[in-house]
Formats: sequence, structure tokens, C-alpha cells
Amino acid sequence: AGGEVLGRSLTMIMPERYRVNHERALERVRTTGEVRLKGAIVTMHGLHKEGREFPIEMSLSSWISGGRRFPCGIARDIT
Repeated sequence: AGGEVLGRSLTMIMPERYRVNHERALERVRTTGEVRLKGAIVTMHGLHKEGREFPIEMSLSSWISGGRRFPCGIARDIT
């Protein structure tokens, strides 16, 4: 199952109500380098491929390579 999402955008497992804020945060990282929740663990809901929601914890980070900043998130199912 992990291979289905590994390396793909986190939006694929986000309910629609989270996506606008997520895209805004990614744009802020790209333009300013600011990662507001870096190192934080955030509890929210994920979206199962069958459409149902389930509780997850997100751990957020970023790294710099070749002068570019890359955001990263790790989601953990907490059901």
C-alpha cells in the first residue's frame, strides 16, 4: 500500500477541505522558505482511496538541495 503514495503529493490523501490551505502553505514555502509547522506533529484526517476519512498524524519538515527548498510530510494512520 505504501508504494501507492510514496513520493506523491500529500493532497492525494487529504480531504477537500484541507487542500486550499495546504496549497497556500506550499506556495509560502516556495516563495519565502517559511515552514510554519516544521517539526510539529499535526492531527487531522486522511482520505482513504475508497473515499472514507481516517485519523492521521502528520509530521512536517523540509530540506534544501541545489539551492531549492523541498517540503516533506510523513503521515501516520492513528486509527
